[in-house]
Amino acid sequence: MSSSVLTNTGAMIALQNLEATNMSLNNVQNQVSTGLAVNSAKDNAATWVVSTTMNTNIASLTQVGQNLGNADSILAPPYPGPVKSAA
Repeated sequence: MSSSVLTNTGAMIALQNLEATNMSLNNVQNQVSTGLAVNSAKDNAATWVVSTTMNTNIASLTQVGQNLGNADSILAPPYPGPVKSAA
């Protein structure tokens, strides 16, 4: 008497549980590997939009800081000259 997976109720339930566990494991592995709780819009659309906007703003401000540093380097004199006293 042989039974296949399609007619074995216990095997079908075990397979469903295994698939659910595998999906949960993949989700946790994604969170651990990226360091983010929300990796894509599929996880939580509203939180993903906010975090993406914040990451973009941080990148923009970082670039502004680098540009200001470059401008300071360009505009600064090549060497400090003697300082005249007001006296």
